[in-house]
Amino acid sequence: MGTIIPLNGPVRERIMTCLKAAGWYPGRAVDLTEVNAFYASGGIHLPAGAEAFLREYYGIAESWYLKETEEELRRLKLAVCAPEVEFSLYPYRGLPDCNREYWYHDPEALEEQRRVETEAGEPMVFVGCIGYYYSANVYLGSTAKIYTAHDYDEIVHCYDSVPEMLEYDFINARGQMRAWNFALMKMIDYEVNDPRNVID
Repeated sequence: MGTIIPLNGPVRERIMTCLKAAGWYPGRAVDLTEVNAFYASGGIHLPAGAEAFLREYYGIAESWYLKETEEELRRLKLAVCAPEVEFSLYPYRGLPDCNREYWYHDPEALEEQRRVETEAGEPMVFVGCIGYYYSANVYLGSTAKIYTAHDYDEIVHCYDSVPEMLEYDFINARGQMRAWNFALMKMIDYEVNDPRNVID
């Protein structure tokens, strides 16, 4: 069991606490050698906005467990319980080929990307899935603007930052963040027998 973090204050403050507990910090800039190789192998060059985003956020904890009480978190069986928030950026650690064929060859995925590009007015790159329960597909291009889409919704959303994106998800889409008083962040080990199992 990892460290349980108390969440206090307004929604944006709680989101920032979660991001920091997940491993993010101001000025974070990780090496993208593996990431660039993943996209390059598919013939994709990361535009400046996507690269800056991944440099800042790639590798933070993918599974965010958020509960009203500390006891709820202590009772969780993390290996089988889905997290409240997914923060999964490609490539998954240990699974360098995960979902490449789907996202860059599947007709539905390509159609979604075209829809996002029409809204953004420029070529976009799919970088992962982020969000509460049914997470959004996240796209970036040459700027810091973050575009998201869901396969159940035709609307493409645009945000200036990750905290803004999560705040919209928590408040406007769900309205539950204020009931979440404790958080537990976990990294996923994709190299064990169950590829979605959680390190305990």
